[in-house]
Amino acid sequence: MRVVADHLRAATFLAVDGIVPSNKEQGYVMRRLLRRAIRFAFDLGIEQNLCSEIVPIITSLYQDSFPEINEAKIELLMY
Repeated sequence: MRVVADHLRAATFLAVDGIVPSNKEQGYVMRRLLRRAIRFAFDLGIEQNLCSEIVPIITSLYQDSFPEINEAKIELLMY
């Protein structure tokens, strides 16, 4: 569970910084983080709604320390 939480937290902060999964540079790191979190979640029996359930918890935990999370959250909801 810690691997899943930690990897999704890192991917969330990368997304807040505007990184998208890709084959190059930071995008590659984000893609690897997400893939590893999903693989460990499957081992735990979690097969659906992984990001949509965990990411709101991460944003609520860190919104006071990192206000840019709320700004990015609002922008993502607009699209």
